[in-house]
Amino acid sequence: MLTYLTSLARILNIVTLRQFRQNAEVTALARDHGACRVNGYRYLDEVIDVLADQALDLHDALEKAKPTGSRM
Repeated sequence: MLTYLTSLARILNIVTLRQFRQNAEVTALARDHGACRVNGYRYLDEVIDVLADQALDLHDALEKAKPTGSRM
């Protein structure tokens, strides 16, 4: 089971990186990795959700970017 999950995580990462970097067609990406089109879109959606959950919101990003002592 662990091997399957590791393989699935690898596929998720590769499909997502290729889609973002190459703007490749999700159907082709899924096919390249032995998944059906529906699963390709599902994988991509899952990874985007994880990335969005980890991203800073606008307020936090502005606070982090603001230099100390600045009067923004």
